[in-house]
Amino acid sequence: MLVAPGSDALAQTPSPAHVPARASSVRVIEQRHQITFGDEIRVTLEADAGTGEIVAVKGWFRPRGPGRISSYTYPDFVPGQRISASFSIKTGDTTYFPPGTEFDYRFELTDSSGNTTQTATQTVEYLDPRVSWKRQSRGPLAAVHYNLPDDRVAQLLDAAAARLPELARLTGADAERPYKAVLYRSVSDATPAFPRVSEAATDRQFFAGFAQPEFGLFVLGAPEVSTFVHELTHLFVDQALPSPLAAPMPSWLNEGLAVWAEGDGLQSLNSRIASAARSNRLLKLRAMGSIPGRASDISLFYPQAGAFVGYLNTRFGPNGLASLLRHMNEGRKVYDAAQEAWGVSLDDVENEWRASLGARPLPTPSPTTAPSSSPASTPGNSSTATPPTTAAPTPAPASTAIPATQTPSSSGTSLPTWALAAIAGGACLVVALAFALARRRRRQGTV
Repeated sequence: MLVAPGSDALAQTPSPAHVPARASSVRVIEQRHQITFGDEIRVTLEADAGTGEIVAVKGWFRPRGPGRISSYTYPDFVPGQRISASFSIKTGDTTYFPPGTEFDYRFELTDSSGNTTQTATQTVEYLDPRVSWKRQSRGPLAAVHYNLPDDRVAQLLDAAAARLPELARLTGADAERPYKAVLYRSVSDATPAFPRVSEAATDRQFFAGFAQPEFGLFVLGAPEVSTFVHELTHLFVDQALPSPLAAPMPSWLNEGLAVWAEGDGLQSLNSRIASAARSNRLLKLRAMGSIPGRASDISLFYPQAGAFVGYLNTRFGPNGLASLLRHMNEGRKVYDAAQEAWGVSLDDVENEWRASLGARPLPTPSPTTAPSSSPASTPGNSSTATPPTTAAPTPAPASTAIPATQTPSSSGTSLPTWALAAIAGGACLVVALAFALARRRRRQGTV
């Protein structure tokens, strides 16, 4: 039986060397674990109480990562002099953990005299045991990989390590903090290890990689320097907004920073959106709070976000974007943060940028207009869609895009009062659920 964690019990419990306990004759024979990848990690303890009996067993585990909390469980076992107790850390769809996650675990045993014994903390790295994994590192960067040439992984790490100072400058985050990449040879190999978004996304291999900032790692298939740096940037962006009060991160900024960091340069990004600018098809920034659903918009979204972030970097200098993120970390929404950081309206800056591309300006919203009604993404659990080229990660073609939800047409027939009341109640429930989900996504990240 797993008990929902209410506090960081593992962090607050003293290590065995500091636990005041009466003498105990309990002897740990073995602690071991077995990984069934995609399902669980089974942790087992065998112990002997000598002349007494072991009457209670409690287990702890905690995934490593910023702000992660511990869970505890009471394993099933038969009390006696020698016992075997085990529990499972579920890692499947409903309790997804990415490959590369490291878990600490331990047991607490109580004998018939009331003495307690804590076992030494063990660590398990959640990786598919059916393949042989290799490791390489460069400074704070570590890569865990299989079936990839060692020299290719070395090139990726060298290129990414060279970008660390720029990523730190761009985001204001710490370049010396450890970052881990779990690399697969191909997208098809990596897809079973990704969080399950939808049946179509899995079957059609819609994504090439996922960043998991809460565990300090990202998972990537068919890695290239551009996609490697893209996902690494998401980890930096998340680190730049550690406060629980931090404002939601709009997708145009989150993905724009990652695309810009790939290093194609402003001229290259501008050339990719030049046609849209000339034909007045550029997306409105206020509509880019989340990644769009239509394939035609998605193919424009990524390079446009990158080009606009590149313009901001040029316009406001080396520390301009880091200043924006600092104000967002203090709780200011992006439009307020921009005004505070730069002293200008983000709407005006958008029109300046559009003018530089030859696009028509947008009407400036009134001061009472809300910055955006679009849902925003968080830095955590950001995804890189399978790119048609190595330049910018974008979702697959239109045939694989998930269509936007259609709104039923209205009818001229009036409804009875009870039906209207039911509809109103349902609407309130939907709003409540949406609010709860938004809070959860702010903590856990969204895809």
